[in-house]
Amino acid sequence: MIALRFTTNRNEESFTSEDQVNKIQFNGLCVYDITSEVERMIEDDYTFEEAVSIIALRQVKFDNWHAQNTKGNFVIFNADFIELERDNQDYLGNRAVIAKINNYTAFGQIDMQSEYYRCKSLELI
Repeated sequence: MIALRFTTNRNEESFTSEDQVNKIQFNGLCVYDITSEVERMIEDDYTFEEAVSIIALRQVKFDNWHAQNTKGNFVIFNADFIELERDNQDYLGNRAVIAKINNYTAFGQIDMQSEYYRCKSLELI
């Protein structure tokens, strides 16, 4: 699975997310599964970099609470699905998931200070 997570950390391999309502630790990190959307965009001749940048921007425009908390910083990583997350969803209406990091593939930042959001940077690993 290709995962998108808004975070200020560049290494969360030992971290877990917390259920904000029940105050319990999940068995992994809360992420958006962007696998099918990345694959669809690559079939439409976007590069991987373009696809993940566009998807991150779309997620920020849909629900920017997580992105604002991280000042627009996000990570992309390969992950294993653990379970569905309880509250959050992506811009396509899919539920967020809890996942385990396998390896990071990119770090990025959305510029949230201008009138229009834009992908300020994307660093592939």
